[in-house]
Amino acid sequence: MQPRTPVKALFDAHGIGPNASRLPDFEQRRAQLLFTLLKERAFPDGWWHGDDLESAVRVMQGRFADLGLVAPLDLKDLQRSARGHVVQLEGEDVLRRHLIGHVVREANGFLAGLERAHRFYAFASNLPSWNPAEPVWLLLTADERTQLLAAGVLHLASGIERRYDPIATPKLEEED
Repeated sequence: MQPRTPVKALFDAHGIGPNASRLPDFEQRRAQLLFTLLKERAFPDGWWHGDDLESAVRVMQGRFADLGLVAPLDLKDLQRSARGHVVQLEGEDVLRRHLIGHVVREANGFLAGLERAHRFYAFASNLPSWNPAEPVWLLLTADERTQLLAAGVLHLASGIERRYDPIATPKLEEED
């Protein structure tokens, strides 16, 4: 399970370094880098209705396979998670986001058990050509995450996704 293009190689290919955000064409360079990054590492990269858990499993298992992962995904576990949120939540989009977060948390535990360096991290969805209503989860190492945030290519997620991000702080979790 090795993502195709290392973040360092993407930085080099697009001329993004520590002060890149000051470049006049930074947004164009950022968009080009993000196109490759999202294509190769975004999760779940698919859509389903919040209450259609069979489709959710199919879409997420398909994307895990695309990413070279064989993470177990249990329909009954998703059903339990959905029941836990249905009473409290309004709208299928909110339910979908919680289900994705639940699956990401489980996948990160699975990756940790295999002693893999990559985890799924949440980011703000203000990305070129990305639906702002969709959560952004990327499969990265902690160092790659730090590099992308420091260069201003990505920004921290807010809201629901922060609850499930492996590096979220307690203060941020309380903002929901």
